[in-house]
Amino acid sequence: MQEIKGKAFRFYTFYDDNMRKNMLYEKKIENEILGAIESDYIKTYVQPKVDMRSGKIVGGEALVRWLHPKDGFIYPDKFIPVLEKSGYILDVDKYIWKSVCMFLGSRKEKNKKRIQKIYRELQDVI
Repeated sequence: MQEIKGKAFRFYTFYDDNMRKNMLYEKKIENEILGAIESDYIKTYVQPKVDMRSGKIVGGEALVRWLHPKDGFIYPDKFIPVLEKSGYILDVDKYIWKSVCMFLGSRKEKNKKRIQKIYRELQDVI
């Protein structure tokens, strides 16, 4: 049904091997994501945001990556849409928030500049 949904004059489609492979891949992602979070295979990276005028770091963007023990690096464009569709994205979001807060907390303990304000704001959200 998903294959023909929204396509004018398309009333049927044939189930093929590509559809089967995609369905199995999506199920694999769904089945493994919670274990990947628990096993720390989901990684958070903070990409700095830089003010182009001053050259100073003014913030950061949290990025997620999956380092699978058997399949290697899985790109976000392969697993994020599956997680959004299945609802597991909420588990990943929670994990990323926690990781970023831990990162900011460790920077606060080391008295790094400007992080204290961001850390307090995040704590208010959580």
